[in-house]
Amino acid sequence: MENTGDSIWSVDRDHRLITLNSAFKLAMEASTGNEPQVGQLPAEVFAPEDVEWYQELYDRTLTGDRNVALRTDEVDGQLRYFELYANPIQSLEGVSGAVFFGTRTSRVGCARRRRCTPPRRRRTRRTRRRATFSRT
Repeated sequence: MENTGDSIWSVDRDHRLITLNSAFKLAMEASTGNEPQVGQLPAEVFAPEDVEWYQELYDRTLTGDRNVALRTDEVDGQLRYFELYANPIQSLEGVSGAVFFGTRTSRVGCARRRRCTPPRRRRTRRTRRRATFSRT
């Protein structure tokens, strides 16, 4: 998990963080000003305007679906494109959690893989967000 600059984290069925790497910690600290900790819920990890989006991604993945979420963020006046790969964690009892791998991509890469629409016009702080989901 620490041999990459990409964000990796996992959650249990209650959406609590169970593992996270340094890249995820740094990204969340830069975004929210707080370093995420094991056991925290989405409302404690993500910016308030992003909590619902992540809860939806978590819920979809915890049903057993694999997903690729494409996200466009405007940070400090620049558009950034991200792909979030979401996979359920399977155990003998069924899905016990979900693991996420987030990587930055280009506009071209984003458009090649799926529709990648411009960010919503809604502004919060210095960030605008837009995302789409697809099954893998």
